[in-house]
Amino acid sequence: MMKTEIAPTLRTWNFKGSGQNFRLTSADYWLALGFQRSAWNDALRVRFTVNVSAVSHEAWRAARETDPQLPAEPNPSTHAGPGACERLGFLSRGNDHWWDVDVEAGLATSEVATDVLGDIENYALPWFENYSARNEEM
Repeated sequence: MMKTEIAPTLRTWNFKGSGQNFRLTSADYWLALGFQRSAWNDALRVRFTVNVSAVSHEAWRAARETDPQLPAEPNPSTHAGPGACERLGFLSRGNDHWWDVDVEAGLATSEVATDVLGDIENYALPWFENYSARNEEM
């Protein structure tokens, strides 16, 4: 589903990345989506959520000076340091939300992908824009 349904659409929206992490290119910010799988997934059922994060390059650089153990770039699924991180479900539904791909239930992955992509388009993309605009005013 990620390779054939979600990633191609994210790329049309100018995201770069693969696997579980995708970033929008920005001169001043790391704007990222992190697809986080549940620790209890198995061959018949996959649960996942989407982390949405925005971190200014300047703030991250300053944080790394204080804490050199921070990675070169922030990871949206292991938030540490400055910036903002939200779960997509909180942005779109007001609470944490995990999507399920259940082979036994016969749920088509296209239905799940459409739901996730709709939430990214309608909630994560505007959240990125609002974050950037708020921080440029400061």
